[in-house]
Amino acid sequence: MSVSEQLETVRSALQSGGSFIYRLALDEHGRPHVCFTLGLESVLGGVDDEAASGGPLWLGRLLHPDDSAIPEQIGQFLRDRPDAPRLFEYRLTHEDGGYRWLEDWLSPVRAGQDAETELVGFVTDVTQRRSAQRHESSVRARLQMALEISGAFSYVSDLDEGTVSFHAGLENLLGYDEPLPNSLPRQWWIDRVHPDDIERCLSVVHAATAAGEGFELEYRVRHQKRDWIHIKEVARTLVDPQGRPTQHAGFVIDITEMKRLVDKLEQRDQEKDQFLAILGHELRNPLASLLSAMAVLDLVDSADKRLHKVKQIVKRQVGHMKALLDDLFLAASLLRGKVELKPQPINLRDILEGLVADHRARFDEKGIDLAFRTTTDEAVVIDGDAVRLRQIFANLLSNALKFTPSDGRVEVILTATSQTVDVTVSDTGEGIDPGVLERLFDPFRQGPQTIAREKGGLGLGLAIAKGFVELHGGTLTAHSAGSGRGSNFVVELPRESDTQTTEPATDSAARDFTDRRALLVEDNEDFAHLFQLQLEQKGLVVAWDTDGHAALERVEEFEPDIIFCDIGLPGGYSGYDVIEKLRQNDTFVTTPIIAITGYGQQTDQDSAHRVGCTEYVTKPLDPAQLDELLTKHLA
Repeated sequence: MSVSEQLETVRSALQSGGSFIYRLALDEHGRPHVCFTLGLESVLGGVDDEAASGGPLWLGRLLHPDDSAIPEQIGQFLRDRPDAPRLFEYRLTHEDGGYRWLEDWLSPVRAGQDAETELVGFVTDVTQRRSAQRHESSVRARLQMALEISGAFSYVSDLDEGTVSFHAGLENLLGYDEPLPNSLPRQWWIDRVHPDDIERCLSVVHAATAAGEGFELEYRVRHQKRDWIHIKEVARTLVDPQGRPTQHAGFVIDITEMKRLVDKLEQRDQEKDQFLAILGHELRNPLASLLSAMAVLDLVDSADKRLHKVKQIVKRQVGHMKALLDDLFLAASLLRGKVELKPQPINLRDILEGLVADHRARFDEKGIDLAFRTTTDEAVVIDGDAVRLRQIFANLLSNALKFTPSDGRVEVILTATSQTVDVTVSDTGEGIDPGVLERLFDPFRQGPQTIAREKGGLGLGLAIAKGFVELHGGTLTAHSAGSGRGSNFVVELPRESDTQTTEPATDSAARDFTDRRALLVEDNEDFAHLFQLQLEQKGLVVAWDTDGHAALERVEEFEPDIIFCDIGLPGGYSGYDVIEKLRQNDTFVTTPIIAITGYGQQTDQDSAHRVGCTEYVTKPLDPAQLDELLTKHLA
């Protein structure tokens, strides 16, 4: 994919989310100067990227008069050479003559320690959200006013007589033009309840009455002019001196408009999820092609040391981009409660020993002593998600590596009691100031850095680790005596004393895949060509189809030993459809089917597993992951 095509892909993704990006620097007079924009016209209409680039921030005619101080505020922020992002809110003129409310997240960027600071802005149109919030506030105010002036009605229901006395407001709520009697049979009200709600409501009322307690209900009743409306009823049960229920006293309010707004906000939430999924897919696909290309180049012998150096740089930077993208979307999923654990009995000691072994080379390269010790020789079994537990401690080890200088020491200490398990990651690094400790686990928060930002990262690793620890029912805390005095990160997890686990099987099978057959269903030609080369280099016979129909027609004759299937496919059949139809064929009930896709949200993974996917892998897939998949399912 060419650079211009990639820019168009990003532009489309930005447009679907009502966003644009731009780069900002100071001109020779110390004023903020827009160097580059992408997607501006999709937010503001007639102002295109080329016209906006090279001009002041923002063009004077675009800013709302009340926001005229924004350019100077942003300029001062830029001159202060910041280390952390900052949010600005302002209004710009749309081509239709109206104004659009924008949220502008400005993040500092520097090419080197002595380079001038520049800012990259990610701008989102929040006009509709603000309008909805104002509207919701207005609705709430009207409801409060209605209660104050008895616009909502109150009632008293006589349980012995079977009648209900309604106070003022019943006619307005139900849309009657003529006054109704003050007292009506209880059945008159029941007859106006939506048929689908009657049984549930009567069950709650009967249970509360028998217990002499109050109740709250939301249900639908028939309106004379607007079909069904949603109401909320709050009541208490009144009893006589002998404790026998005699009356219900309560009030009823119309919550139809509030329900509509909630439904609208939930729809917006779903649209945001969809945008994040599309954005992740569009960003992961180019990365997948780059990583696959590097894997193929690694298989080509070259005596040119320069080429080897370039390959290592590209591979390292692509890996860094993949890690940043994974962290960003994972943090978003955690914040929105979209991550679910897959717990099973697991020996935590095995996980920690394996992680220490895996990280040792990186620590040795920096000259840091990495050690593991435990207070028990026995297996320490907990009920946990192995993947997420590894991610917790990998993030803590990466944090220790980042902030511990050469000749330092990092130690992983495992202690266990009958009730809990504690894991401490201790380092002799830079330490943590008390002011930073308070916000250390907040997303996008980082300790102070120099203008070179040599530590890098988005400030998400600790937030993600804490989120996963809490999903396991545990706690993650940080302790430090101050700057330059090292730090301790302590994970405490609950322990199931009677949980049993089995030792993992050792991988003794030879990794020989010669003449094994793989079916690849993938519409991205760049990635498919490179992935096919990787598989063929390992001895597999590969068939490739770009859509689900072709794959389903080929599969019976080809008889693959393993199937790699994208999710977002053209031609009417999604990856979910392909996997589901394959599982309905007796020939492929047990064939490994690997979903390999740019869609990485939990809902996507759940959907794939529901239709029979064996494993779900997000792009890009590095060579080690591919080896692990092939060994696991074919060797």
